[in-house]
Amino acid sequence: MITHLLDSISAMGEVHIVSCHHEQAAGFAAEGYARITGIPGVALATSGPGATNLLPAIGSCFFDSTPTVFITGQVNTHELRGERGIRQLRPAQPRRRPQPLRARYPQGAAAARPWRHRAPGGSHPPIRPTLK
Repeated sequence: MITHLLDSISAMGEVHIVSCHHEQAAGFAAEGYARITGIPGVALATSGPGATNLLPAIGSCFFDSTPTVFITGQVNTHELRGERGIRQLRPAQPRRRPQPLRARYPQGAAAARPWRHRAPGGSHPPIRPTLK
């Protein structure tokens, strides 16, 4: 439970916590802290989209060998919605191949569209506006 972990660290009082409003910003802030101080930076995020948002910072730290710790965790069990024990679970649905889009015209629609008949050479017939 990531919020319990954060609350426990905050209650100790020995660690300075900086709250970022986005996981990607938290990851890059941890990387910047590690580069400047030489002490490993730490970033916390929730699982799922939160962990996905940490990926750019994880990649940057990996390629530059920057010492950082990234921690992700689940949402508290008392915050789950519904009777399910698993979050974001959808029933399995059979997969279908995407079908090509087909235009369907009512009967006699070809006669109502003179623009479908092109002039020789492939260009559209000239438009002649009428003035009243």
